[in-house]
Amino acid sequence: MSHWLGGEKRFRIQGEGDLGERMSRALAESFREGSPATVIIGSDCPGLSPESLARAFDSLSHSRVVIGPARDGGYYLIGLTGSYPRNFSRS
Repeated sequence: MSHWLGGEKRFRIQGEGDLGERMSRALAESFREGSPATVIIGSDCPGLSPESLARAFDSLSHSRVVIGPARDGGYYLIGLTGSYPRNFSRS
């Protein structure tokens, strides 16, 4: 990841569980470590440029949430300025 998107950022593995559990845990861990903003990207996004990631972080300087919409109706990126675990739960 650092070769692809630059070495100045920290990268973490999502871990076990369904997608919502993995995303929620990754975000919570990042914020516990003191990150002011966290961006999660899909592992299937080889076309994502460092500039796109930088724009997401720039957007988080004045928004609480940023979403990169995918052509299929989903998203390829989600960024937050705080942990919102209820956003990723099934209930």
